[in-house]
Amino acid sequence: MNHNITTNFIQQHTLLTNLATEPVTTVEKYILRALSLVGSYINAQQFYDEGTDAFTFPEPLQNAVLYIVEVLYIDKGMFAGANSIQSEKIGDYAYSKKQDTRVMPLDLPANIIALLDPYRSRAGNIAIDVGWYDREYEI
Repeated sequence: MNHNITTNFIQQHTLLTNLATEPVTTVEKYILRALSLVGSYINAQQFYDEGTDAFTFPEPLQNAVLYIVEVLYIDKGMFAGANSIQSEKIGDYAYSKKQDTRVMPLDLPANIIALLDPYRSRAGNIAIDVGWYDREYEI
């Protein structure tokens, strides 16, 4: 996936010191996860340019991706399963924790949703091919 959100952009603009020093390959994984979330929420196809074979996101969406990368980085369990331990026992000590039930992107912070909503689009027309009968539906 070609796009205009680079690891350099993330590392230069993040407020998280540790994220700014992560290896490029690690940051790229966070970017791809964030782009997946953003893309499914706003229908990213509207930013795809066939001529360049790349997605070109405007600045507010670049910032939204940056914030989502930071959210994913802070809560690594959402990305890498780091917080997936449900119970643990060490000697006589044992504990259990409830399962994390958050579902992205619905549980994104309001400031991120506010950045994404103006770009959210629904398909305008859907062409449905049912064998011999074609009809166009407007949503």
